[in-house]
Amino acid sequence: MYKPNYYEKKEESEQKRLITHKKYNVVEYRENVWKRAIPFINIMSLLTRILPINIAKKNLEKKRFKAGWYNMAWRYALLKRLGVRFIGNGYRIIQPNVCIYNPDRLSMGERITINDNSYIECSGGVEIGSDVMIGHGVSILSNSHKFDALDIPMNQQGETFDKIVIGSNVWIGAKATILQGVTINDGAVIGAHSLVNKDVIKNEVVGGTPIHHLRVREYDESIF
Repeated sequence: MYKPNYYEKKEESEQKRLITHKKYNVVEYRENVWKRAIPFINIMSLLTRILPINIAKKNLEKKRFKAGWYNMAWRYALLKRLGVRFIGNGYRIIQPNVCIYNPDRLSMGERITINDNSYIECSGGVEIGSDVMIGHGVSILSNSHKFDALDIPMNQQGETFDKIVIGSNVWIGAKATILQGVTINDGAVIGAHSLVNKDVIKNEVVGGTPIHHLRVREYDESIF
């Protein structure tokens, strides 16, 4: 049976305290835990600097399936060693079983959550802004197969690569697929199970396979 370690027990206790006092705010809570974890993360980052790349990759695979802040902190340090460019000091929640390939072509801001079973192929380059929520099972694919030649098997025709840019304050619903060359601008919402094969404008809400326009988010004073 799995037994939570000291850091996970402390996290659970803090969460219960916030809920009890009706001051629970997910971002504030995660920022507070991240700040307390920073000294530990800095030590991890120093340790991982001396790791050969192949050893860092193997360790990341081992930590990929494990839950809890302790293992997420290790994933952060190992991804940093493997070349991910982290911009800002806010939290990055990378849940278990998130696959990130060619991490040296990935950059991301702060206050980001990437949920379980997501797949990010960065060979063509992937940029993620700040305050981004990525649902579970999302695929972000900056490469694709060539298939134009009829006399050559498709698995021998090579690949194409094109950068994906995801702005800030973006919500990508569960099991959406983002294709190469796409830009998702700030404030956009991508519906669950959507196929994003074209750019999404600022504050646009889209959904479908392939995506179509649903509406544009507008400021509503009545909810504030």
